This record gives sequence, C-alpha cells and structure tokens, in this order.
Amino acid sequence: MGLRDFAKLATIIAPFVSPAVMAQVDTWAMKAPIPTSRVFHATCAVAGQIYVFGGQRMGGGAGITSVEAYDPATDSWSARADMPTARLGMTAGVVNDKCYVIGGASAPGGAGLSRIDEYDPSSDTWRRRADMPTARVAGASAVLGDKIYVGGGWIAGDINSAATASLEIYEPASDDWTQGADMPTARAVLAASVAGGEVLFIGGGSAALGALDTSVVESYDPTSNTWGRRADMPTARGTLTASTVSELVYAIGGGFNTGEVATVEVYDPAANIWSARTGMPTARWGVTSGVVGGAIHVLGGSTELGVGHNSLSTHEAYTAKSLDINAGLSDAWFDPLTDGQGFLIVVFPDTGLV
Repeated sequence: MGLRDFAKLATIIAPFVSPAVMAQVDTWAMKAPIPTSRVFHATCAVAGQIYVFGGQRMGGGAGITSVEAYDPATDSWSARADMPTARLGMTAGVVNDKCYVIGGASAPGGAGLSRIDEYDPSSDTWRRRADMPTARVAGASAVLGDKIYVGGGWIAGDINSAATASLEIYEPASDDWTQGADMPTARAVLAASVAGGEVLFIGGGSAALGALDTSVVESYDPTSNTWGRRADMPTARGTLTASTVSELVYAIGGGFNTGEVATVEVYDPAANIWSARTGMPTARWGVTSGVVGGAIHVLGGSTELGVGHNSLSTHEAYTAKSLDINAGLSDAWFDPLTDGQGFLIVVFPDTGLV
C-alpha cells in the first residue's frame, strides 16, 4: 500500500473511529467503604478529596445530616461537620473549591426543598445561600465555568408524581439564580455532566416506581439557551451517576425501576456515540460519583427495591487509561481487558510505503 492508498483508507475509516474510546483499558478497584452507609445522597470532589452528604440509611427512613470525607492518598475516611438540615435526594456542585448542596427532601415523599447550603472544606463550615426558585428532589446538576446548572426532579417529592422540566442556573459569585429554557423531556432521578462546552442530562424517569426509565440524552448550550438531542444511552435507567474524564462521559449504575445494574457506558460527544465498558463489581442503584486524579469513585447506593430497601457503604473506583503499546515485529497489540484488539499503521515516508 502506498501513501496515496493510505490517505484514501484514512478518509474512509476516520468518521467511524473515536480514538478516545478505542484506546482505553478500564479497571475497577475496591476502596475503603463509607463509614455511614447511604443511598439518595450527594457527592462532590474538592482538592483531591471526596465528600459525601446526607442521604438515607434505609428505605422509608428520613434524611440524615452526616458528612464524610475520603482521602484517596490514604484510602481512609473522616467525619466532617454535619449538614445544617437532614435531607435526601439532593444534588451538589463545586465552584471555587466550595461544595453547594442543593434541593432534596427531608423524608421520602416529602415536599421538595429550595434550600442551598455552601460547604467550605478548608474550614469545615456551612453557610446558607439564596434559595433555588423551584423546590425539587431527585434533580441533577453539573458545573460549567463558574455556574451550576440544575435540572429536573420532582416538586412534590412523590416518586409517582410527574417530573419537572425546569432548568435553573446558580452563580455563587453573585448568589443569584436565573431561569434557563426548560428541558425538552421532563424527568427525575437523572444524571448530569459536562462535555464539549455543554451540559448533558442523561437518563432518569418520570415516575421511579413505574416502567418509565428513559435512555434520553439532551444537551444544553448556555450560550444560546437552547437544547439539542444526543444519541440515546444504550441502557435506559434512572438513579444512575455520570462523570466526565478527558471529555468522555461515563454513565454508571442505576436501574431503580427494574432492579440494580452494574452497567457502565461511555459517551463520546465528539462522535456522538456510546460504547459499553466493564461493569461495576457491585450492581446498585442510587449511586453517586466523584473524580480524583482521573479515577471515578462510585459511592453508596442500594441493591434492593421497595420501601424497605437497604443502603450500602460500597466504594469502588473506576480508572480508564490509554493502552500501553509495546514495540513488536507485527506493530500490533492486544490487551485482554479490552473488547477486541487494536492495530498500528506505520508510515515510511522515505519509501512511500505503509
């Protein structure tokens, strides 16, 4: 094959290949369990530490105030200052090394809350901030720039009630909220993350105890205040978590309606495609996640359905990294942890051969 033929080949295969997705090896590792088991909690990562907030100890139980911090360097947990109010089903975002815990409910079936509290890990202190305009529980949030985008959830707190499509945007610097365009698809128990300068809202459902989990993925463009539809997630689910690493979005766990799943699927926004990855060691719903050093730490959740469901201390860390390509006569490599194998095309410009 000459250089001209190689150019033709490259033109043919380029649109179908996502290098970021193809060149990955993924692994899971068990980490120190959370001292306080929990589900429907919130998580944020600040300065190399992971913080978990509140949640529920068991099905039918009220929200809790417990806050615990994880240090990946020592694989250990420590107790931090309790939240000012006990709650579950809230969401959290980080701006300028402070965590903002937003919404939720005080107990299952309770009315959604407008409350937002700022947690400063450096001083282990809390401060009340401006209430969110739309009270909600089981919404999702993601941070883009210096703003937190909060979408979806239930207003009444009733898991069989209709979900809201409301999108509201919080700016910590001014302690002010603004209204964004409503989500095209109203839903709760969804996940959110950021990639490509947009906020992605992933999965969820309009009624957690019905057969209404969705695979819908919609992206919000803050510049134009408009929404776009993205490729559907392969596995429809709610109560999942999503994290972005190297511009790829990882959707992990969930499955509240039909039973817990271990499913991990990765979305490449540049190519608008999803691919399956290695599942979690422990299938569970109601999980949260935080990213430290490129590793996604997936925390808590439940393995039971119904009012009396359990809560978990489970803590598993997922790492996706590039393949190590070793020299060899074939210029090819294989890694048993990946689905399939890769190949390397070598170009010799002096001879015009590939």
